[in-house]
Amino acid sequence: MKQKAPTSYDLRSKAEKALNSVEDSSIDCSGEDMRQLIHELQVHQVELEIQNEELRSAQAQLEESRTRYADLYDFSPVGYLSFDQQGLIVEANLTAAKQLNTERAILLKKPFFLYLLKGDGDAFRLHLAQVFKTRERQTCEVKLNPRKSEGVFARLDSIFIVDASGKSVARTSIIDISFSKRVEEVLKRAHGELEDRVAERTIELATANEQLRREMEERERGEHALAESRAQIVAAVDSTNDFIWSVDPVNFGVVTWNSAFGDYFLKSRGIELRVGMTPEQLVPPEFVTLWNDLFSRALNEGSYTAEYCVVAGNIILLLSFNLLKRDGDVFGISIFGKDITERKKMEKLLQDRLTEIEILKKQLEQDNISLRDEVKLLSPHAEIVAQSPAMQKILVQVHQVAPTDSTVLITGETGTGKELIARAIHNLSNRKALPLVIVNCASLPPSLIESELFGREKGAYTGAMSRMVGRFEIADRSTIALDEIGDLPLEIQAKLLRVLEERRFERLGSTKSISVNVRIVASTNRDLERMVQTGKFRKDLYYRLKVFPIRIPPLRERPEDIPLLAWSFIHHFENQMGKRIQSIPKRALESLVHYSWPGNARELRNFIEHAMIVSSGTSLELRPPVVALQEMFDEGGKLEDLERRHILRVLEETGWRVSARGGAAEILGLKPTTLEARMKKLGIRRP
Repeated sequence: MKQKAPTSYDLRSKAEKALNSVEDSSIDCSGEDMRQLIHELQVHQVELEIQNEELRSAQAQLEESRTRYADLYDFSPVGYLSFDQQGLIVEANLTAAKQLNTERAILLKKPFFLYLLKGDGDAFRLHLAQVFKTRERQTCEVKLNPRKSEGVFARLDSIFIVDASGKSVARTSIIDISFSKRVEEVLKRAHGELEDRVAERTIELATANEQLRREMEERERGEHALAESRAQIVAAVDSTNDFIWSVDPVNFGVVTWNSAFGDYFLKSRGIELRVGMTPEQLVPPEFVTLWNDLFSRALNEGSYTAEYCVVAGNIILLLSFNLLKRDGDVFGISIFGKDITERKKMEKLLQDRLTEIEILKKQLEQDNISLRDEVKLLSPHAEIVAQSPAMQKILVQVHQVAPTDSTVLITGETGTGKELIARAIHNLSNRKALPLVIVNCASLPPSLIESELFGREKGAYTGAMSRMVGRFEIADRSTIALDEIGDLPLEIQAKLLRVLEERRFERLGSTKSISVNVRIVASTNRDLERMVQTGKFRKDLYYRLKVFPIRIPPLRERPEDIPLLAWSFIHHFENQMGKRIQSIPKRALESLVHYSWPGNARELRNFIEHAMIVSSGTSLELRPPVVALQEMFDEGGKLEDLERRHILRVLEETGWRVSARGGAAEILGLKPTTLEARMKKLGIRRP
């Protein structure tokens, strides 16, 4: 609550009390008048000091209030602007500057129509003129921020005021109405769709009415035809050679029958059928119980079929029993007996043939298994193109280890086909029914690698908005290929070791252990033994992975595979590019064989693709960078230095483009994520 300002009397009283506290001996004067005058002057001085103190306090409160209201004005959720009669902005709060996508200082003295769509400038000028003319509240709608891809709909609400300097200005509030505009547009579209739907529904109802009328006419014609056909059906039933009859549901006495049924009893047993005759009167005594059971089963179970062998004539009948109902009550049982004697004979003959076919099928399956084993020995996987002894030895190793669940460690340089070997092992294993799960450890960020491999629970860390299943859980009962396993952090290596030993792990953020049945095929282009010696790779994990090591030789150690690989890539790109290559010049083929291929088969594939693009005839135009590669090898140094220099040269040639088409990753035959990881490891940074 605001305090009441002190009056002059109150101030004087305070001053007198202050002076009374001073001892009379402090005043040294002669005469009563002089003493009185000095007293009044001292009182007035104290009064002035109190007033000054009160004034300073009021001024501080006023400044605090002004600051508070200025903050309320600047940070109001509504933008506020003040315009002169020419539409220049003379004042703006921070919210208005944000709505106009600029700074407040830039707005001042700028025409407001610069921040509007071209068509809305005239509407604003008319709106501003009405405010100054009528001096009453005016509103209009405009679209702000035309420089953005999408403008912002806003409503301007303006009033006329005279500011502290006596100038006439229009004080305007800006309210964002984009949402309501979008809602109006949605409602408009919905209204149009509703009208279209009503029109469609009206047409559908009219069509349905016409269809109903036609169906009623058709029904009348059908009832007439049914009456005519009923007589024909009775005649047809009576003329068939199959037995058709019905019995009552109580005594199972005959009610109706066709001619074939009546003729059978008349000819075979000399019985002329009459209504009400029971099984006791129609069949031999030893069959009475059987027929009564057949009829009782129909009453208990409903419709069913059964086979029955007629003694006289050695006939086999297929009997179909059906309940006859009226308003839900059973009033009879109908029986249809079809002679299936010939069909049974054919079934017996067919069964004999099927038995013979089954024997031949088993023989054929055994032959196919033997043939398939021979094919597997010759070519374990169609994607692997190789004829060198070194690769043939690797294919034998793949065939040996694939049927087992043993862990495999594949080593080799980048681009040698480690993933193809891993896929071949999976496709030849007992787990091939499920897909192979491939994880590139080098492309996973260190902060997310654990959740990617082992999964996470909701809320395990900031940003984990849902539960995620890890790659090991996805690979349950299948195979997981861990590419670039040498890039795994040491803490993840420990958890991987537990999976290898116990086949169990926990999701990130959970204490519940999950059991998995997964086979691990790891691959790397690093020297893991050296990493173990330097402490960068766990020794126990290394020996757990090295159960069955496979080293893929680089392409320079098996040059006899280069022509075969080149033609394989040519045939692949022929289908994609619609070209036909019939020959490779001898000199070009020799240059391919003598080139060292630091990127191995992946680099060869990219060179072939480039050659296919530039080739216009049936002969492959290929010029591998033999000289540049030879110069790079002549520089000597460690393998990492050689790799760094090669990557730097390719990056400089491509203008430091990594992932674009024709970029460094494509030329080097690497995935962009793998190249970025290698650049980071080798300390290569863009200048």
